[in-house]
Amino acid sequence: MPDHDEITEALLEKPCWVIDFLPRRVEQGSRGQFFEAERHFLKDDLFGRFAKVLLKLNCYTDFALYCEREWKDRPSPEELTRRTGYFGHPYVCILVNGDEALITADGDDSHMTVFGAGEELLELIRQISVSEGLFVWEGING
Repeated sequence: MPDHDEITEALLEKPCWVIDFLPRRVEQGSRGQFFEAERHFLKDDLFGRFAKVLLKLNCYTDFALYCEREWKDRPSPEELTRRTGYFGHPYVCILVNGDEALITADGDDSHMTVFGAGEELLELIRQISVSEGLFVWEGING
């Protein structure tokens, strides 16, 4: 059976979706104030909302959490929140249901990325994200 690292590598090659505070990608050269808005949302409770999305999703699915060079199966709600609920948190990977999907989050980014999710899981992620005032849109992989 493949280990978590092998599964992660394979999932990173799959189609991805972005969980974000904006409903779509901001094009390079946009005349808007993306970076100023991003700084505002990063100071606001954006990472707390990300943590709530993960906590709600974890009610339906099993997680394995990778953080600080180690995997932890079935992390507690407190650990998920501690690892993802604040600006500057370390890079984390979450394997969903063993090998169904991968969610990545970095404490310096204003989004999370979901790799390889099927339609049923993706729809659940969309519903949960909307409940936290977030959007899910198709990303560009690679």
